[in-house]
Amino acid sequence: MEKRAVFGLGNPGRFDGTRHNIGKETAELLLSGFKKKLRGKFCDIYARDEKIIVFSRIFMNDSGAAFAEVCKSVGVNAENILVICDDFNLPLGRIRYRRTGSDGGHNGLKSIIEACGPNFPRIRIGIDAPGKTNPSDYVLGFWEEEKIDKVEVVKRKAAEIVGKLWNSAWPKENFTVDV
Repeated sequence: MEKRAVFGLGNPGRFDGTRHNIGKETAELLLSGFKKKLRGKFCDIYARDEKIIVFSRIFMNDSGAAFAEVCKSVGVNAENILVICDDFNLPLGRIRYRRTGSDGGHNGLKSIIEACGPNFPRIRIGIDAPGKTNPSDYVLGFWEEEKIDKVEVVKRKAAEIVGKLWNSAWPKENFTVDV
């Protein structure tokens, strides 16, 4: 099997628990049995056999540097790196897989596309729309107490989906799952 990676997008440190870090937190659920392989300039890389999990140590808007580092240092092609990220254009509970695509207004995806092109699979996890709140403030905000249980269920479901997909080639067909 070719090397395949999962890259959970998120911001470092004080941003843990924010809406923007749902991708990173989902990838963290997959870490069982993985060992740290490399502390790169921009990211930490964990591995088990031919499977790799990547966590950026830089801010979301610069994710392209970490993505490119994984391609170069570990020898994984961009099309074999599944990116997991938040999406405020989707309702909380919706998980959408796309084989390729645009950034859809997500600055982390924009950075990756600028660094390596659009040909990488992605799972976007709905975090609800910001309404009248500034989108940057919304994604960097913490979950409302009444949504935390649902967020945990959604992260576990997304991690389950990734775990099932990981054992074969990333699907060519797009799909959506509602939790």
